[in-house]
Amino acid sequence: MRAAQAERDPLPCCAEATRAAATEMARIGQYVGQHYGGKHRRV
Repeated sequence: MRAAQAERDPLPCCAEATRAAATEMARIGQYVGQHYGGKHRRV
């Protein structure tokens, strides 16, 4: 069963936590790209 208006806001958690998680994932991706040449990073 789909949540009401899921197209408008697909992530039910708060926006601040979503931004923090995205920032952390970007930092991890950058670290992996620098140390392993991006070979092991999934896009």
